[in-house]
Amino acid sequence: ERKPFEDYELKKMFNLMIEQELYKKNIDHFYIIMIALLSGMRVEEICKIDTLEIQEENKIHYFNVRGMVKSKSSVRKVPIHKILIDKFDFLKFVESRKENEKLFNLHPIKLNNRFKYSHYFLRKFSKFRDEFVSFNRIETDLISFHSFRHTFTTRLSEKSIGLMEISSILGHHI
Repeated sequence: ERKPFEDYELKKMFNLMIEQELYKKNIDHFYIIMIALLSGMRVEEICKIDTLEIQEENKIHYFNVRGMVKSKSSVRKVPIHKILIDKFDFLKFVESRKENEKLFNLHPIKLNNRFKYSHYFLRKFSKFRDEFVSFNRIETDLISFHSFRHTFTTRLSEKSIGLMEISSILGHHI
């Protein structure tokens, strides 16, 4: 089973993001990583999101996850974290992409009659991950992009959020 990222790994990742100016050089990759960390969404869900799937209801912004999803329970509304909105100007970024169908400028590949948007991003992310996670943790604890999902789940559990609520946000069937 995959493990979550450790705090020291995340700190190292953030420091690398700042040093490499990822938020300037590749804003798409920056937001994909931050969305994963702050929402627990699956990488493909994030990478293929349409600009129109970012919506607001009762003053709460959310990702309307739908379309080609992993399972029926994967169709859901995932709140957009306040940090993304307040600290990282995510809604301004979304507005700048309104003319595009997709939020991120990723080049999909066709696999099994489906377009996969995360393929090239994951290749780059794996190289980036190697800079802040040890080889031993990658091999033993299966640390990958999916570990953001486990990190998100762990943090919610630590805050005494119930299993039903966590499962609902993650798109798991209970």
